[in-house]
Amino acid sequence: MYTVGLDVDTRAYFTAATLIIAVPTGIKIFSWLATCYGGSLQLTPSMLFALGFVFMFTIGGLSGVVLANASLDIAFHDTYYVVAHFHYVLSMGAVFALFSAWYFWTPKIVGLDYSIVLGKVHFWIFFAGVNITFFPQHFLGLQGMPRRIGDYPDAFAGWNLISSYGSIISVVATFIFLQKVYLQLVYGNAASRFPWLTAQFYSDTFQTLFSRNYPSLEWGLSSPPKPHAFASLPVQSFSASPILLLGETDAELDAMNADQLNEKLAEAERELTDCEQSLARAIEDKTEIVEEFNDPAVAAEDKPSQEQVNEITGVVLGTRDEISSIEYDKDRYLDRLDALQNPESDNDGDNNGDNLPISPPASDDGNDDN
Repeated sequence: MYTVGLDVDTRAYFTAATLIIAVPTGIKIFSWLATCYGGSLQLTPSMLFALGFVFMFTIGGLSGVVLANASLDIAFHDTYYVVAHFHYVLSMGAVFALFSAWYFWTPKIVGLDYSIVLGKVHFWIFFAGVNITFFPQHFLGLQGMPRRIGDYPDAFAGWNLISSYGSIISVVATFIFLQKVYLQLVYGNAASRFPWLTAQFYSDTFQTLFSRNYPSLEWGLSSPPKPHAFASLPVQSFSASPILLLGETDAELDAMNADQLNEKLAEAERELTDCEQSLARAIEDKTEIVEEFNDPAVAAEDKPSQEQVNEITGVVLGTRDEISSIEYDKDRYLDRLDALQNPESDNDGDNNGDNLPISPPASDDGNDDN
């Protein structure tokens, strides 16, 4: 666009407008990195391709900032610098994101696991291949090699040779990926409900699997999910590691004195009483709703819906989880208070209590009528 004869003011406007696009793009990149920094990274093939996408997208964005300047774009127009730019954004950034999604979702979609080692080998060979292919094209563009021309002078042969080697490496990586897909579909083991499950703090793998505390509904289904997995709109109760939401950390607990612990115990007793009263009312409501729902004498239009049954069931389960969490907190307060009053009863002398389970008690699964 800059080469069609625009006046200086118009070129200045479009340069500024294009450069401003880099601001939300940079915010996105730092948001992705902050998300990674705030978590515990497991370098699975899916995560590797996601990080590779961020790298490729950043390189393509930086070369886009260069091309946004009208004076530079006039020189780089229709050269291989432009080819390198949009391939880093699309052919490498977008494709790496697609591969990331493929590696993450295929165990759930097809119900078969794949070789993690082959997935990592595919990533590293493909990552090397595409960078060897397209990064030298920045240098070709700086030297003035035009795009859309099938031949080139011998002066450009060196970087073109390296780029050709990179394309061969990318083809090898693609064959490795196809081999991985073949082995997955033919020899893959059955995938679990949640292949990427990692036990969190104050929990363990068995506890999470047993109580089905999954981050979202699809991981509670079989792999692959059955058609029409839900007969009605599902309700997910509050049951995801309540102790992490309600309880104090060990450091906060160690800093409390006896008076503070007694205040916490009294507060926990009040909360426990309120929750037990709420649970009793919820169980009564659930019993009434379920009886009406199953009573053939009640007219269909007067019966409660399946959604109402699911909703009250979720209330009961969530309240039970909250009671379990409060009782767990009470045990921690009492153990800490006992350690303060009887220091010799603490095994290792750190006053943090060693007699507690590593995770709060699992809640009832709600299969009974109450």
